[in-house]
Amino acid sequence: MNYKNILVTGAQGFAGKNLIKALKLRADLNLNIFAYSHNLNKPDELEEFCSSCDLIFNFAGVNRPVNNEDFIIGNVKFLAEILDKIKKNNKIKIMLASSVQASLTGRFANSEYGRSKLEAEKLLINYASNINNKAEIFIYRLPNLAGAGVRPNYNSAIATFCNAIANNLEYKITDRNIMLEIVFIEDLVCEMLNLLDDKAHRLEDEDFYYYVPVSYKASLGEIVDLLNYFKNYNRVHENAGEFELKLYKMYLSYIKIKEA
Repeated sequence: MNYKNILVTGAQGFAGKNLIKALKLRADLNLNIFAYSHNLNKPDELEEFCSSCDLIFNFAGVNRPVNNEDFIIGNVKFLAEILDKIKKNNKIKIMLASSVQASLTGRFANSEYGRSKLEAEKLLINYASNINNKAEIFIYRLPNLAGAGVRPNYNSAIATFCNAIANNLEYKITDRNIMLEIVFIEDLVCEMLNLLDDKAHRLEDEDFYYYVPVSYKASLGEIVDLLNYFKNYNRVHENAGEFELKLYKMYLSYIKIKEA
């Protein structure tokens, strides 16, 4: 493992911030961490970062735009910009944070967000398949991301319910039976560090697709019932498992401290 210069895009987002924090704790590796965010960095800085980095964690993306066209701009064209800037530095690892919505199946069949993520995947695979490029790519179709600090009332139903129940706000469940696959931020970060250490988990019979090995499945109804239990009893069940303990930790992060 010879990665010293690490670029994290989407550095101001939930996943990006948590990954950068974890990378900074790896003092043993003496890493140079380049954090890129559209809101904070100048465009020419992206070219500077891309020209010298060994590994890119691409968490940048758009998931709640005003116009559907912005899906392509944020999820496809930005990746194309990165690929253009690494042409002279093509012996590189690139991780793409895609989404389960890119499957375009089931309730995601008409997802414009999913279509843009699928286009990004195709773009990256085509780039890596070019014999002139030496890039190694890692595509993660991430499910629902959870954990302390996820923004409520945005793109996480779990965060929205946590915030509402913790603070006595109104909320609505359209269908208690909807099943969610959930990855907590600490498990995502752990897998990103696995990638850094050449121990990423590749999907069987897939050349470019990888996965976070620790995930959970629960219905919206089950999640809300657990959150209400936390609210009423200020604790988890006696025989709580990992999922419940992680959800409780997330729930606690939304309780607002009342001023005396």
